[in-house]
Amino acid sequence: MPALSRRPEVAETHGAAMQRTSPILAMTLVLAWAACAAVAGIRTGIGIGGRTGIGIGTIEEDPAVTHEKWKRRAEEDYKTGMEARAAGKKAQAVKFLLRAFRIGRRMRIDSPYPQKAADALSELARDGLRELDVARDLAAGEAPHAGLLELKRITRTYLGLRPAKQAGALLRQLQADPAFQARLRAAELAEQLARAEALETRAAALPAEADLGDVKGDTSAEGEKAGGTGAEPAAGVSGEAQGAKTEAAGHSDPPGSSDGPTELPWPEDAHAAHRTLTPAERRRRRLDLLAEAHALYARLAELGEGTDVGKKAAAARRRLEQDPRLMARIRRSRLRDQAREWLGLATNYMRAGRIEKAREYFEKILAECPDTPPAREARGFLDGMTK
Repeated sequence: MPALSRRPEVAETHGAAMQRTSPILAMTLVLAWAACAAVAGIRTGIGIGGRTGIGIGTIEEDPAVTHEKWKRRAEEDYKTGMEARAAGKKAQAVKFLLRAFRIGRRMRIDSPYPQKAADALSELARDGLRELDVARDLAAGEAPHAGLLELKRITRTYLGLRPAKQAGALLRQLQADPAFQARLRAAELAEQLARAEALETRAAALPAEADLGDVKGDTSAEGEKAGGTGAEPAAGVSGEAQGAKTEAAGHSDPPGSSDGPTELPWPEDAHAAHRTLTPAERRRRRLDLLAEAHALYARLAELGEGTDVGKKAAAARRRLEQDPRLMARIRRSRLRDQAREWLGLATNYMRAGRIEKAREYFEKILAECPDTPPAREARGFLDGMTK
């Protein structure tokens, strides 16, 4: 029993010894850490009374190490920006030069590169202001849409510089100006009208080429003579003729492209590339161009109703509708588009397992659009269903 009574005293004595030992051990560990940190160039933040500031957010690099790191960063950003500027990539140049300049302003490093970046940015800003003057003139003149696009480009290219801020302010002002928006809309309609008229002009040039081809016999040998490999178009043959030859070889002639020969890579088969179009191909090409012009006229007549452009477009549309071959071509095109739409619905119903609904659309294609490519596909699906 006496032994039992002495156990709490022993435990108490052991606890007191540990309390006396723990601060000594802690201080030893702190001093050891401070010595290692000093060697590594890290500040520990030991406080008064032996309390340490070691913890999240208190470990810092030595100021000299930080200074050298930011100096290297400013130099790298400056050189990258100047390389981008030499390559004509102004937006990338502005980005990196601004970073180099801001490093110098924020970190106050002992380096010449932030100032060099500031000088280069000043030159770029002067370029941007000159471009801004051009954009302002375009927006106020006969090309408001081009001016608007140029203002948007300046805000992206010179982001962070004065030209971008001024361009953005002017852009917001123009977007909120009803008079400018009306002028912009009128200019866009006039541009589309000019494009439709150009398509009609190109279509009108094809019969002249047909007559020329018919006189020559329209043979492959004569086609090779007229536009041999690497030769210029023959005198009297328009750029439209050359463009038509290119299309016959498999190259597309984008609607609204400028008149004259288009520089396109020729295929290996030079005879196929330079052959003249047959009369049937020329007729199809002419009808395709007129159909595209008719669609543009119809759209402009609706969008510009009551305006001069709308009235001209409506008159041109009515004039084209007097051509029975063209209207037959337009009707076939509409039927083909409708058949494609129904074919897409039918195949979606098939994937969903709604076979009867799919069959309904397949039969509708055959009934209303029989002479179209989607009709052949619909017939194949229906034949597969019956097996």
